[in-house]
Amino acid sequence: MPSYSQTAEAYAALTTQVVETINAERGVNLQWTVIEEDGVLKVSIDGYLITPDSRGGPPSYRTIFDEVDEYVAFWREPAPRSFLPRDRDAILQELSTLTKRRLLWQEKADLIGSDVVRTTFLDWRLSVYLVSHRTGRPPPEFRDSRLLYQWWSYGGHLPRLALSWPTGSVGLANMDDDEEDIVDHVAAVLRDEVSEEIHALWPTCPLDRSHQLLADVALWRCPQDQRVQIPVGRLGIDLAAS
Repeated sequence: MPSYSQTAEAYAALTTQVVETINAERGVNLQWTVIEEDGVLKVSIDGYLITPDSRGGPPSYRTIFDEVDEYVAFWREPAPRSFLPRDRDAILQELSTLTKRRLLWQEKADLIGSDVVRTTFLDWRLSVYLVSHRTGRPPPEFRDSRLLYQWWSYGGHLPRLALSWPTGSVGLANMDDDEEDIVDHVAAVLRDEVSEEIHALWPTCPLDRSHQLLADVALWRCPQDQRVQIPVGRLGIDLAAS
């Protein structure tokens, strides 16, 4: 296990290299310092924290560089002056990944939408789409570097998925493509939104209608009676499955 002073020196050496390179390439002036937080040494780069690796020492140069470079390119205010080829590649890669992921999220949102339509008076169509993290506008669907730079320079940075319904919208969590987790996440969002729209609890337990069901592992479950387990997408069709 490296000593405190050795760890601090290693952080300082790596961070100096990273910051000097990014400052030169992006025309920024990052400031950094080594700090101690809860007994653990970390590096703060303009407030962005670099945490230790699993052994308690500093991450590799490449790990620090990639983290800080993405932060500067897509999250730090103001945006850097330079739009680099790797920024274009990162945006296009994220667009490609999220375009595929959107189809899965839409499929699961449609299940919950069918539950809403079947069990309320709401004729809601749920839509999963891509937006910019910063602007909330859809990202470009083109490969032209000049137009992509224009979009980026006006604040359109890494895209994300969002969910909309007739009365609102929300950014979706950045999670792995676990289908049950996706269903549970979208169901949790819509449970409150639908309840507010109809001025009543939704969805309610089919046994006594006095309390809400919770989405868990892609099932609508009753928190008071374990016998009530209805697959999301089957609300109003299946009563309960033991």
